Amino acid sequence: MEFQKGDRVYYKKENKTGIITGEKRVLSSTNTIKYAVDFDGQIMSISETALELAQEDHGDMFTKFNARQFDTFTKFRQLITHIRIGGELTDIVYSMNYGDVEFLPHQFKPVFKFITSSSHRLLIADEVGLGKTIEALYIWRELQARSDARRLLVVAPASLTEKWSNDMMTHFGINALYAEPRDIHEKIQRALTDQSASFELVTSIQGLRRRSGLKITNPLFQ
Repeated sequence: MEFQKGDRVYYKKENKTGIITGEKRVLSSTNTIKYAVDFDGQIMSISETALELAQEDHGDMFTKFNARQFDTFTKFRQLITHIRIGGELTDIVYSMNYGDVEFLPHQFKPVFKFITSSSHRLLIADEVGLGKTIEALYIWRELQARSDARRLLVVAPASLTEKWSNDMMTHFGINALYAEPRDIHEKIQRALTDQSASFELVTSIQGLRRRSGLKITNPLFQ
């Protein structure tokens, strides 16, 4: 096909893109057209048959990655690095350095299960004494590191709410105070209109049951 000055083209042999400068020449012996292509300052003369119009860049880097539009090797490495530091890879546990607790490998199994789960839901049913509280808080720290999670609500039996608050502060530096159902309702209502609103709260199952008639206007929380 014939290319015009300014066309963005893809050089299949070296897997890179460039811009048509407007200069071209025809080899009389083979009737082949060669175009001058600018590859980031490097001008190369490329046969017309080795070029094709580059796809328009309408998607973000993840869309292009899924479409295998890697561009140059350097840009491909930059993309991989961006994904890694963005926390999208499941072989990195960002919460491992959080918490003033003894390192116990089994307590990270729920974190791995959670981040590889398609639903991002998990039931932790370990035996007494294995550290279910610590496992749950590791997941919370992982969510904060990966997706900037801002809102945490712990619902526990009334006899354990103080323990939850103490453990969260002692081991993870989380200042989660006890909240009455009315306070929780106000916090949630505020979060519905302000995406930046944050809270870390502990409340009791019994307290919520007593206020079972409490209505929240957003159906997601009903």
